[in-house]
Amino acid sequence: EQRLMRLDVVDELRHEKEGERRALGRVLEANNEADRSLAYLSSSATNVTKRWQQGHFVGGGTFGNVYAAMDLDTGLLMAVKEIRLQDPKLIPTIAEQIR
Repeated sequence: EQRLMRLDVVDELRHEKEGERRALGRVLEANNEADRSLAYLSSSATNVTKRWQQGHFVGGGTFGNVYAAMDLDTGLLMAVKEIRLQDPKLIPTIAEQIR
């Protein structure tokens, strides 16, 4: 019985940590650097309207995957990087590299 109680505690802590790691679906706090960076990246001032079509997988790295893509307005070939934002602590670093 004591083991089951310990497992419940561990499971509850795991759920809490999973919730903390998710940047989506929670209120962003102004005093949190990762939250401020995420808000900046998602603001309308940083959004670029570009019509494109995803092509084949080119490669992957630490922050995400790269795909070949075609700009639907110009017909030019381009690369698109899909960035994973799994660790909120890395968001300021990623945001700085994107700028």
